[in-house]
Amino acid sequence: MKVRRLDENHDWTFGQGLNNYARESEAIAQCVKTRLWSFVNDWFLNLEHGVDWLYLKEQANLEAIELAVKKQVLLTDGVERITGYSANLEPNSRIITISVDYLDIYGAKNNATAEK
Repeated sequence: MKVRRLDENHDWTFGQGLNNYARESEAIAQCVKTRLWSFVNDWFLNLEHGVDWLYLKEQANLEAIELAVKKQVLLTDGVERITGYSANLEPNSRIITISVDYLDIYGAKNNATAEK
């Protein structure tokens, strides 16, 4: 697997030839993070890509959020299985911090976090 690397603003990188591309575990990790950062119906090429964060946060149902997040991680090419999950919802600010540990097809253990 090969994907274009993202910079600190989550924009594609250019100007460094093949160094602009992530491969293997790094590429899978970037794809997982991108899925967790994405909102459903936001990418015109695949309207089902991403998480329905607005609906899930409105409902504040941690079980539904966990299922949606795990589904997106497992749908990512190269993810073999989820090995850990944690979520912390701050009710006053309505910010949820999610951490997912997973194993990829290359045998690497990775972690993805999202804050919404």
